[in-house]
Amino acid sequence: TPAVEEIKTGNYDIVILQEDIPETTVDSFRTYSEKFVNLVRESGARPILFMAWDYQRLNWISMEEIAAAHREMEKKLKVEVAPVGFAWALSKKRQPALNMYTRDAEHPSVAGMYLSLLVIESTMSGKSPLTRSPKELKIRGLEQLNENGRKFLKEVARDAISQWKKKK
Repeated sequence: TPAVEEIKTGNYDIVILQEDIPETTVDSFRTYSEKFVNLVRESGARPILFMAWDYQRLNWISMEEIAAAHREMEKKLKVEVAPVGFAWALSKKRQPALNMYTRDAEHPSVAGMYLSLLVIESTMSGKSPLTRSPKELKIRGLEQLNENGRKFLKEVARDAISQWKKKK
């Protein structure tokens, strides 16, 4: 497949792997996570699993179940997880009025994209999201997030990553 060839020949340091569990199944996630994590490692790169989020259209699985599937593979494969969906859930709990979704109720809003990028970058770098200053990101509408909004999302990213790591 093109993805396999790209990983084999791409000479990457890190490969972020995302299986959109609401669109697929937990069994598929288990199978392909293992295959792709092994492939990434064989290529000499560091694999990280990107945890997606739940959404209403495909509500056959909860955010807790998505997180549990990632925890299972994290332990089984000894692989890092960028707990993006976990961070979204924490943001929704702390500030329910902040919509993480676009109008389609599936894809990320500006806030959802910003939080996702903070979690991914912090997972990759090992640095606190509070120290990051991603103002130059090419996110359409980023100016909608004022300083307080960005600070809130940085704190959510920090806390979600910390909570995720504590529950190992």
